[in-house]
Amino acid sequence: MDNLIKLRKSRNLSQKQLAEKLDIDQTTISGYERNYRQADYQTLQKLATFFDVTIDYLLDSKGSDLIIMTKEQYLKLTKNISQAKQTLHEIDKQNSKNNVRIEDNHGKIFFK
Repeated sequence: MDNLIKLRKSRNLSQKQLAEKLDIDQTTISGYERNYRQADYQTLQKLATFFDVTIDYLLDSKGSDLIIMTKEQYLKLTKNISQAKQTLHEIDKQNSKNNVRIEDNHGKIFFK
């Protein structure tokens, strides 16, 4: 389970620490991460609940675009995005006099 490694490392946990938190043997966690073992449904539920992800995400071997961050990081990011949008709006208002327009189109910024 490649995503298990990403999730564990995102929480700065060793295999041993994760195993202790979930009452699972450390060698079992290692086996899951190295794809030597497959978790049963109950263990998958335990892992998904602990990391607040779906079982599908845990089993996704292709890797996902899921971005893992703390609540504080998320709040800071949304604040920065709001500030950037406000700044762009102000620039757009100033530039409208000069027939220059900035548009946000699905997360992309275009200059006309």
